[in-house]
Amino acid sequence: MKHFILALLVVSIDAQVSGSLKLSGTIKVSKDAAAIPTISVLSYGAVGDGTTDNYVALQAAAAAICALPGYRLLFPPGDYFINRKRIDATGPGSGPANGITNIRYDNCDNVTISGYGATVSVLGAFNRPVDETDGVNSLSYTNAVAPFEFRYSTGFRLEGFTLNGNVQDMTRSATVTEGNTAGVMTQDCHDYYIVDVESHHNETDGFTIGGNSLVVDTNMTMTRVYAHHNSRQGLSVIHLVTGLVSDSRFEDTGYSSGSYGYSPPGAGVDVEPFRKPPEENALSTGLVFDGVTCRNNRGQQFINSWPEFQDTVVFQNGSISAPDRSDNEAALFINASKNATTTGTLFTVRSGNAVSLSTIMVMESFITSITFSGNTFALSARTGIYPPERTSPVAFTANTVSSVSSSGSVVFARMNSVTNNIFIDPIGSGNVTFTSISGATTGNLYNQ
Repeated sequence: MKHFILALLVVSIDAQVSGSLKLSGTIKVSKDAAAIPTISVLSYGAVGDGTTDNYVALQAAAAAICALPGYRLLFPPGDYFINRKRIDATGPGSGPANGITNIRYDNCDNVTISGYGATVSVLGAFNRPVDETDGVNSLSYTNAVAPFEFRYSTGFRLEGFTLNGNVQDMTRSATVTEGNTAGVMTQDCHDYYIVDVESHHNETDGFTIGGNSLVVDTNMTMTRVYAHHNSRQGLSVIHLVTGLVSDSRFEDTGYSSGSYGYSPPGAGVDVEPFRKPPEENALSTGLVFDGVTCRNNRGQQFINSWPEFQDTVVFQNGSISAPDRSDNEAALFINASKNATTTGTLFTVRSGNAVSLSTIMVMESFITSITFSGNTFALSARTGIYPPERTSPVAFTANTVSSVSSSGSVVFARMNSVTNNIFIDPIGSGNVTFTSISGATTGNLYNQ
């Protein structure tokens, strides 16, 4: 029983994470701290000094908590460094497979993993060489260790961490593509929470949800997370049924400094399922993004463009913006699943960028309904709203559109309806063009 600490755990810290997301003051490890039996990573040999290799200790702690439903695993304040890299298979560039895995939480049910004031950082100072190639793109078997990989787990809660992937120290051969790693990864997981977690400078994603399984994740809640300066995505949602992401920020993807560069699409958030029934056990659906900010990402700020594989997605009460940078993608925002709603969101659209009203792929036949309502579009140029390329069931209603440009037109084409919108001066009725609209274009106000 020496590893079991039944404690009244209240951790008082003044912890400030990178950027403007702050956790400060007296923070309870969990609302029912006094009632939850707790074990500490320190009991398994972990040392939070920023230099000691904690790989063995954290694997042991992960195995221990997964055998203790109802317990909490505590990371006291400190920097827990993992000084290992994965070589997943023997390859001509990477050399022999080394047996190193992610820190795995398998069959880890009804547990809390708490790290307010704790950082888990992983080795980034290595090269990813070519092991396979098709002549254009190449794979490397060398990857960073993911500090939290949950598989086949239900009812867990991850809270209070800063995760640092140190990709700024990493290099790769010129043709090597993205790796399979992230700050947090889930696979075949259900009824879980990720709260107050910052994940930055990862080789691939800050968070990868519902990946690499024929069983979708279900009932995920993610709140107050902050992903920034990751190489590929802040958040990748692969296969998930019912998920809420709230009060979170996804920023600066693709701008990790160092020589590693970025991996396309370089998005803030990417909803990217690639299977459906019968191959997958259920169709991905039921995603809500509420109060989410996506800004300054090199690729799209938010992209959901696979209506064949994704049903309902709601993006509401958010903020989308990108700077006037020549290396940003033109498509600022795409929310185009089978049924998609975008509402209450502020779009700040620079010249050369655009909010796409439908998918940019040849998948319009899978779309049932796309609605943009109650949003505010602050456009640098009137081309900042991009109509569907092919006929799509899109309704654009009760939005407010302004532009600092006095030239050109806002174009709506190949969609269902454009109604009850407000166009701010100098956008007059002659500066809004309707082409191939199947329904109403009434109730719009101009030069307001």
